[in-house]
Amino acid sequence: MTPLPTLPHAAPGCGPSARASAPGKLLLFGEYAVLRGADAVCCAFDARIAATATALDAPVVEVDSPRVLREPLRAPVEALGGDAPPGLSFVWACLRSRFPFPWGSGVSLRVDAAFPRDWGLGSSSAVTVATLGALDALAGAPRDARAVAREAVARVRAVQGGVGSGADAATQAVGGLIRYRMAEEDGGAPEIEALPFPTAPGAPVLRAAYTGRKASTTAMVADLGRRRAPGDPLYDELGALAAAAADLLRAGRVADLGPLLDEGTRLHERLGTWPGDLSPALAAARRSPGVLGAKPTGAGGGDSVLLLAEDDATAARACAAAGLELLLARPDPEGLRHEDREER
Repeated sequence: MTPLPTLPHAAPGCGPSARASAPGKLLLFGEYAVLRGADAVCCAFDARIAATATALDAPVVEVDSPRVLREPLRAPVEALGGDAPPGLSFVWACLRSRFPFPWGSGVSLRVDAAFPRDWGLGSSSAVTVATLGALDALAGAPRDARAVAREAVARVRAVQGGVGSGADAATQAVGGLIRYRMAEEDGGAPEIEALPFPTAPGAPVLRAAYTGRKASTTAMVADLGRRRAPGDPLYDELGALAAAAADLLRAGRVADLGPLLDEGTRLHERLGTWPGDLSPALAAARRSPGVLGAKPTGAGGGDSVLLLAEDDATAARACAAAGLELLLARPDPEGLRHEDREER
């Protein structure tokens, strides 16, 4: 597990502070089909993003996010009524939703990430979940993970203009392995089913590796929409694969996911969503002894790939042989975590 940075104490004169974190995630099955009402299967990974909210006695908003901002932002609270600063759309939406603040005049928010955006672990949605969790705790009203999931899904989809499914935010709020289905209409509650989390000794391990290439999910979805009609039968095949994976996980048959992962790779290749020049690396990893299956995660195009391997050493050898970067993150049974609440 990648540790989160240790934060300095809030400046003198600040009010109470609350900290929450959310894990990364990967969409394992159901990509593209989830946007058309099918199921998706997703997994939380234990590289986390943390948000620390501190009450201020001045009517200002401060945001410090080292991976996004060159220097901290400071603005009057009235700025929340305007456009979000570059890189802060999701944070801004969360802060705006809590204004006027129940704890006082202003707020300071610090965001720390244990993984870069390039990995494709859902940094934007993790920031949303962690920020909502921290703001709720600062207000003295922390909510359960599913309540935060419902709001986070709505906030993420609103910022994205309704393009995404919301599966990322739901997974990061609830944690573990989930089956996710979008709400049938805007404002409705999505379906979130917790699937059994594999803990048996000697069971195969799910590990993620970075291809070295960042991909845009929004761009991938738009491109596929231009090339494939909504009724294309490949979407049904993607959805059926997710349903089959959920059945295996309910039965505790993690080892049997291998063929489904391989079929997922073939579907990506048929869809044209997996770059041909990345195929040799994924194929090399799959051929490595002890690897039971491998596939692109999410929309494909790059980012991370998923390996099902006999053990960690096998996954490491496969990545080394294929030129992939094994991520220092493992499936995480925990979603939103309230780290602390301190009075200053």
